[in-house]
Amino acid sequence: MNQNLKWTMIKAFAWVPDPIYIFFQHRFHLGFFPNLKNPKSYSEAFMKLKLEPQVRSYIKYTHKHDMKSWIASQVGEEWVIPTQCVLDHLDKKILKELPMPYIIKPTLGSQENAVIKSVEDVDLLNLKLRPHHLLYRERNYQGKRDWIIEPLLDKLENIYDIKAHCFYGKVVMFQVSLNNKSKSRCMIDRQGNIIPYPFASGAEDHFDIKYHSLLPQLIDVAEKLSQPFTFLRVDFMVSPHGCVIGELTFFPQGGYSLRKDKAMNKAWISYFNKEASND
Repeated sequence: MNQNLKWTMIKAFAWVPDPIYIFFQHRFHLGFFPNLKNPKSYSEAFMKLKLEPQVRSYIKYTHKHDMKSWIASQVGEEWVIPTQCVLDHLDKKILKELPMPYIIKPTLGSQENAVIKSVEDVDLLNLKLRPHHLLYRERNYQGKRDWIIEPLLDKLENIYDIKAHCFYGKVVMFQVSLNNKSKSRCMIDRQGNIIPYPFASGAEDHFDIKYHSLLPQLIDVAEKLSQPFTFLRVDFMVSPHGCVIGELTFFPQGGYSLRKDKAMNKAWISYFNKEASND
């Protein structure tokens, strides 16, 4: 679907109350209507979480600039990506004067990112700030949207995205993604062993995973940050130059990440059992 048409439609349904919107969107993505009061599956548990009032207070953790002071206070400044600047609109004159390479991201939202390596890249830039909170009704993205510009810490192909999935303050698994042409992805457990990859975000791939020695440190940091939350995904960026936190995620793919694996969607509801998750 054309992106402009897609977002026009999403904005047109902004008046629909969140419970109703989520109820029918879940049916569209998963094939069944969710039980929002007594979840029986992983996706339904995320839908219930999205409707809880405290989600609106998560903006300070989701905001890609504001979260940095909190992360620094919890685990140290060394885990924070430096900020080159924050802009309310993409002024190409300013962008051309910034040290390159760098990456542009929306402070509240996702998808609309761009890596800038040259003045020519700036000239071709065509990003838009989207009301991302309306797409999956993630109210932790609702607020003033700006652009944040951060230095690119290494060549993209050298950066591992290692995402720690935490339930009740405990890392259960890691999602590992490579920034190569095929966007290779896999899942590993806390010990670094490959486990099935059921997510809809890309195809499962098996590859030699670097940085196994860092897992205990990543677990320690992720568990410190995730203590206050039922679920938190801590998104690490790891390269030969070190390890930092790119962002914090409360609803991976809006909570619909298991839409291609119905069996796993039923089984993983166990992670939302606090006693079972912390055994």
